[in-house]
Amino acid sequence: MDYDILLYGDIVKDPAFLFYYQDFLVGTEFMSTGEVGAYVRILCHLADKGSLTKEHMINICRDQVLTQTLMEKFEQGPDGRYFNPRLRDEIEKRRKYVESRKNNRLSGNHMKNICESHDSHMENENENENKGDVGGVGEEGEVEKSKGKKPKEPKHRHGDTVMLTNTEHAKLVEMLGEARAGRAIKILDDYKVAHGRKYASDYRAILNWVVERIEQEEKRGGSQRSGVSSNATSGAVRPPAGKYAGVGD
Repeated sequence: MDYDILLYGDIVKDPAFLFYYQDFLVGTEFMSTGEVGAYVRILCHLADKGSLTKEHMINICRDQVLTQTLMEKFEQGPDGRYFNPRLRDEIEKRRKYVESRKNNRLSGNHMKNICESHDSHMENENENENKGDVGGVGEEGEVEKSKGKKPKEPKHRHGDTVMLTNTEHAKLVEMLGEARAGRAIKILDDYKVAHGRKYASDYRAILNWVVERIEQEEKRGGSQRSGVSSNATSGAVRPPAGKYAGVGD
């Protein structure tokens, strides 16, 4: 994939990509220090090359073994080469943004378009949520126009830390039922308290890994339910590492 961009009339290699540190911390929570270092190095090479062979990834890891945990962060394309979906999405969004700025400079309403483009771009980034696992990097809503914005629905506290809008809570109850929705909120609340975690969207976090955790409990016949709840503060409740970079995820 070609990641070159047009900057001030010259084609150059884009030197940067957006890095969502909170998503990255959650996504690498249970990696070793060596795995995290190898992961960051692979991401940097992917930003430069677009995709890599497995042999290249092994060489990048150096003394660190290319573990299954690391391989789960990548997908294999039809050409047999590996890429990170989240990183690819973020680079493509940045390329489109740079292209829009170039077009703005060539248009008649130069300053007006630049301001509106920047506002829309930043609004997208601020509301960015993980794709795939959550739904790293979520579903992106349609960008609101700078004029006539509808006010955001307020969020209400559930438990000690979980913040949900009434609409989000209603959707959880509709999808899970009252009891299971309450259980999902409790699991996430315990995890956030125990680990000091913050999410851009608690609703998406529940959809990302908490629902799966409840399903696992139910498959075990409910025998572990009380154990997960009582041990939550000691780290028993853990979100999955997932596939995404955490550049956000």
